[in-house]
Amino acid sequence: MDNKLFILTKTLLKNGFGLKATGKRKVRQIIFAVLIALCVIPYFSTIFYFVSGMYDALKAINQEGVILSLGIAFTSFTILFFGIFYVINVFYFADDVENLLPLPLKPSAIIGSKFIVTVIYEYITEIFILLPLLIVYSYKSGATFMYYIYALLIFILVPVVPLSMASIIVMAIMRFTSIAKNRDRFKMVSGIIAMFTAVSFNIAIQRLASKTVDPSEVQEMFIRGQNSLVELVSRIFPGAKFAALSIVNNSDISGLINLLIFILINAVSFIIFLYIGEMWYFRGVIGISENAAKRKKVTSDDLSRVSIRQSVLKAYTIKELKLLFRTPIYFMNCVLINFILPVLMVLPFITQPQNGAELDSIRVLMRSGAFEGIIVTIGFAAAIIISTFNSITPTSISREGQNFYVNKFLPVSYKTQIMAKVLSGVIISFIGVVIALISAAVFLSIPVHLIFMIAVISLFGIVFTSFTGVLIDLFHPKLNWDNEQRAVKQNLNPVFNMFLALIFGGALIWASITYSFNAVSTCGIIFLVFGIADLVLYKVISTMGVKLFGDIEV
Repeated sequence: MDNKLFILTKTLLKNGFGLKATGKRKVRQIIFAVLIALCVIPYFSTIFYFVSGMYDALKAINQEGVILSLGIAFTSFTILFFGIFYVINVFYFADDVENLLPLPLKPSAIIGSKFIVTVIYEYITEIFILLPLLIVYSYKSGATFMYYIYALLIFILVPVVPLSMASIIVMAIMRFTSIAKNRDRFKMVSGIIAMFTAVSFNIAIQRLASKTVDPSEVQEMFIRGQNSLVELVSRIFPGAKFAALSIVNNSDISGLINLLIFILINAVSFIIFLYIGEMWYFRGVIGISENAAKRKKVTSDDLSRVSIRQSVLKAYTIKELKLLFRTPIYFMNCVLINFILPVLMVLPFITQPQNGAELDSIRVLMRSGAFEGIIVTIGFAAAIIISTFNSITPTSISREGQNFYVNKFLPVSYKTQIMAKVLSGVIISFIGVVIALISAAVFLSIPVHLIFMIAVISLFGIVFTSFTGVLIDLFHPKLNWDNEQRAVKQNLNPVFNMFLALIFGGALIWASITYSFNAVSTCGIIFLVFGIADLVLYKVISTMGVKLFGDIEV
């Protein structure tokens, strides 16, 4: 099995990361990679600066190790959350599944190789969350050689436990429910169930951690120093404690013991995953490629109702929205995320009600009227950043895949097709922003007039990020994929668009704090700047965007 596992993993990695572009497209990929690297620099600079300040503050009370425990726990939960989607698609709905099942391979070999591939994908998540913390900690603490060995091992192992948990959840749903008979319905329902299971698990863990914390114990830990809070903070995710303590105490025997315990936890979780997969995987995956169809007789009234003449742009926008809602992967990754984000925003208030005093202080600040300009700016910046999380416009071309050539034969202009993709992104993003603003108004008591101002000006920002997202995807579409997940989650275009939003959002917040604009002035400036930017981008899409659309070849 070991040799088959290695060969299969190598093959899956080649298929997943292979680049087949040539000529102009290869040049575009190189340029795009350079632009991504340039956009990553401000992000990492900001993270390094923030974590460095956090380290200095914690170092004063000998609790600098909390940085590592928080980073490992947060990374683990993020991998668990997004790992649900990876597992569903990589394990069950990838095109290679039908080719692998007839081969003389055990279920453990197939899911083992797919698990390793998924772990490697999750290293990208770690690079953006955990790696900066490890680098800053090593620089500020004057790390020894053993630190780097321990940190490398922890970095490699962190995804194993959360992905094992995600895999077992998905395999249980596949094995013991009948909704898998309808492939699309299953992908949607199971994804929602698994996602809410992951969120519920996190809520339960945080509540358990908060209930087991004695205030006198926390006070004693602060007084004692010596990174005694590391264990407390690490309780929010199983196993994170041992990972953090192994790095913090890398120079003595306790660090080695914690490292060995963490390795053992990972080994046991992987073995349990393989054992359960051996029993459940084949029974859940066989027949999954079959699609159930509902046959309905269409009457003349039904036909006349759906054959109403309407605007081409409106009809094509509705078509784009239906595609997003009816395709399970797109629904979960592009639509549902707009409704999940507000839930994640209010999680700290639900799971940690003991922080009510701090929340009351924030509410008083919001109602004071002293920082309305800054509140509006932060709200607008948050809105444009949130609008990039759903990945609708920066994957709008990529989601066409190998069927993109069909768009060139449709009796619809290229400009109309592009604008329909933009409008679909604007509509869903704006709904998500409104839901987030309502959540903020309820829990933070932001005045209604500020919420209204943020909602109005955010529309200009959402149009801006939607335009940039489509342009990015026109410039560098990812059309070669074997399942919808790769078109969305293994596509760097949304990351590039998100970095643009972070840069503009950060610049606006800096300007607002530096020049102390009031709320009305802030709205006027944003309206003017982003209104002009939207008009310029509309002109660019109408000219260069149309040309790029026509030059795309599958």
